[in-house]
Amino acid sequence: MIGDDEHEGGVDIPEPDLRVSKREVMVRVFLDGKEWCEGSVFLYLSSRVRPGRERMSDLLKEEGGFLAFREEGGTRLLNVGRIHVVAAPAEEEVDELYGLSCKIDVEIEVAGGYRVGGRLFGLLPREGSRTKDLLNLDERFVRLSHGDEVYLINKSAIVSVRETGGGARG
Repeated sequence: MIGDDEHEGGVDIPEPDLRVSKREVMVRVFLDGKEWCEGSVFLYLSSRVRPGRERMSDLLKEEGGFLAFREEGGTRLLNVGRIHVVAAPAEEEVDELYGLSCKIDVEIEVAGGYRVGGRLFGLLPREGSRTKDLLNLDERFVRLSHGDEVYLINKSAIVSVRETGGGARG
C-alpha cells in the first residue's frame, strides 16, 4: 500500500500540528458551596469575542457546559453551572475599559455561606448605574474587583448583595 511505512520505498508524511496556541493562567475556583480549589485554565492568545487576549470571563460566557481545569492531581472538567466563584489575577481581567466602568462597593453572599467584599464593576450607560443594573446585565457571571484578584461570581449562586458605601458610579 502506498505510504505504508512497512512498504519498501514508502514515504513518511508527518501529521500536521492542529493544536491552537493557548496560555496557562492560575485561578482559584469555589465549587457549589464547597471549598476553594487551586489550578489553572488554558486561554487562547486572542479572544474570539473582543480585541486582545482571551480572559477567564470570556471563557465563562461561552455556551459550553464544561471547563478544563488542571490541578495537582490531574485535569478534570468542571460544570460551569456549578462554579460559584472564580478568582482570577486582576491583570488578566482588568483592561483600559475598567476606568470607564460603573463601580460600586458591595458585599456579596454566595450559596454555601461564602461572603466577599469588593468593587462590583461593569460597563453601563450613565443613566443605569445602580447595583441592580450591574446584577441584571445579560451575563452569567458578574465581576468583583478584590485586591489583586477579580472574582467572577455566578449570578445563580448569589444569595444577596449589600452596598457597603463608596465606589465611583460611572
